[in-house]
Amino acid sequence: MTFTPSVAAAEATTLQIFDALDVGHPMLVALSGNGSTTAAAITFTPNSLTFAGQLLTTTSATQTVTISNPSTVTPLTISAITIPGTDPFTITNTTCPTLPVILTVSPGGTTCVLTLTFNPTATTTPGPVSGAITVTDSANGSPHTVALAGTAWDFSATAAAISIAKGATGNFPVVVTGLGGFTGAVAFTCTPGMLITSCSVPTTNAAPAPGATASGSITASSFIVPPQSMKLPPSAFLRQVLFLMMAIGLLFMLPEVRRFRARLGMAGAMMVFVLVAGCTGNPGNSSKSSTIAITPSSGGVTKTAITVNVTITQ
Repeated sequence: MTFTPSVAAAEATTLQIFDALDVGHPMLVALSGNGSTTAAAITFTPNSLTFAGQLLTTTSATQTVTISNPSTVTPLTISAITIPGTDPFTITNTTCPTLPVILTVSPGGTTCVLTLTFNPTATTTPGPVSGAITVTDSANGSPHTVALAGTAWDFSATAAAISIAKGATGNFPVVVTGLGGFTGAVAFTCTPGMLITSCSVPTTNAAPAPGATASGSITASSFIVPPQSMKLPPSAFLRQVLFLMMAIGLLFMLPEVRRFRARLGMAGAMMVFVLVAGCTGNPGNSSKSSTIAITPSSGGVTKTAITVNVTITQ
């Protein structure tokens, strides 16, 4: 209960508590108080602050709280104004930079104006956040508090591995999830890796889990140069040399053979050896690997790039 005197004198009343299931009721509790024009008092305008949703690592627009002395007789002394260091609320400016300060009586008394911001850090849990300004003063009931509230926002994006044919263009899903109630627009920068001609992801509004889905686009190169890592192993190289030497040997022996069928058979064998040598170690229709980097951003906040693996089939 609180007591708000209406006159500068003693006041009294009775609190009645009714209970129909028991006898001897209502229970009576005597209440009394004494109104005074000489006691110090304090007023906050407004008596609480609520900040709109704010992305992690960003700072909100400012809001103000005015501290005044409603007493017409007694000055008010303010000795301390604090916010816990762990709160994502900051007093960025004050008209009372040096404490203690004395606020003169009303009307026309001095005031203390506090300017605050809401700045959730990277470690703030997305969702509702609360805090308080604590003011230590000479008024009854000190210390007094001003409640602070805000909502911390965040977002994330995910994408699975992609498979696409050489020279083709295809779409792939990117899931955009808003955290703490965030539903703002998220833009993307898509950086293609080797063997990728282009990639893009459209700007998409985030949604609570499981999130909203953006349709990204990717185009694979139609001309693929085998990378250095695809050099033939020593055993494959030796097989190539052996078949080529056998083909050359048959080529030199060919003029010595008189019979037409024998020469025809040797020519056929020579061609087989050349073909086998050319095919040894050939990667054929094996797939190639690459990556794309997707970087999401919103409201001045840029997230770490997401690396997506891409398989390019022949």
